Amino acid sequence: LKPTGSLYLHCDPAASHYLKIVLDTIFGARNFRNEIIWHYMTGGACKEHYARKHDVLLFYTRSDQYRFYPERIKEPRSEKAVARAQHQKGARIAKEDMTKLPTDVWQIPALNPMAAERLGYPTQKPLALLERVILASSNAGEVALDPFCGGGTTIAAAQRLQRRWIGIDSAAMAIHFTQCRVRSEFGEEIMARPVSPAAVS
Repeated sequence: LKPTGSLYLHCDPAASHYLKIVLDTIFGARNFRNEIIWHYMTGGACKEHYARKHDVLLFYTRSDQYRFYPERIKEPRSEKAVARAQHQKGARIAKEDMTKLPTDVWQIPALNPMAAERLGYPTQKPLALLERVILASSNAGEVALDPFCGGGTTIAAAQRLQRRWIGIDSAAMAIHFTQCRVRSEFGEEIMARPVSPAAVS
């Protein structure tokens, strides 16, 4: 990882506290930047415990030189905040400012069974989630690496945002899904060095 680079590790709340200790050991606790809550409302309710409606992204950097552009992923202000801004007296924001810098809680819908972007890969993430990460922490032409690329969402997001990319997975099914996705969305020529699923199984 370059001094300007960032690591985002996605996990569920059952593992995040264990993984944070591992990452503190590798990167140093001082390079921990955020525990980001990815909040979604997909799925049903539960009567045995509180409904589980979030995952965790642990955000680390290698140094203090990391790239970070929160202004690229601004969020809409609440209706209440916008209404308050229309009255100049006591307003803390300009009335034309309809967005704000992001917090560490991201409201992004998980993929429902009927989502147009769903490919059938069991752990596929929404494109909006990975685009948000890539926009906030890199520039066009830089490299996005996903060592567990699964259904290829990081790869697709990186290609759309004009980043170079590296996708790795130990599962033949994941390699197959990613290759098919890249060819389908961006054309055969984008696959500079095709690798058959059998070659990596």
